[in-house]
Amino acid sequence: MNHTPSFARWLALGSLALLASGCVSTGEPYYSDGPAYPTYPYPRAAEPIIIHNPGVQPVYPAYPAPDWRQSERERERWERERRERERWEREQRERERWAHDRDREQREREARERERREREARDRDRERREWEQRERDRRERERPVQPNQGRCAYDHYNPRTGQCLPNSDRLP
Repeated sequence: MNHTPSFARWLALGSLALLASGCVSTGEPYYSDGPAYPTYPYPRAAEPIIIHNPGVQPVYPAYPAPDWRQSERERERWERERRERERWEREQRERERWAHDRDREQREREARERERREREARDRDRERREWEQRERDRRERERPVQPNQGRCAYDHYNPRTGQCLPNSDRLP
């Protein structure tokens, strides 16, 4: 499939349309003797004006030089404003650094306090468990053995061992 004839056909039609619409002129309007464009606001020059492209360096308009006293006052004002701005920025950085340090110290202090409270709570829990264990052991050691009145008579009960002595009628 070859698109070249179609492209050439469109290019030819476009160029004919440009010629027919008047967008393309055959003469040189900037260098001809007759006015190609109206020049009524400007006087006609004796010879044509050729405008060259600027060179390598850009061309800027030259502003009038200001009064040197005014420029000196302006320079002093700029320097004073610059120093004030730098001082303000330095103070702002110091305030931010101080606030950051204060927040960091506060977080570290809170972390230390939390760790100390947790450690004290663990120590209290451990001491409480140890005390409870000692109390259980002491209670078990010191528990008085109660006689079982339903099992044996009082005079047959041995409180040291918690056993009943055999009755004489039960002896062999």
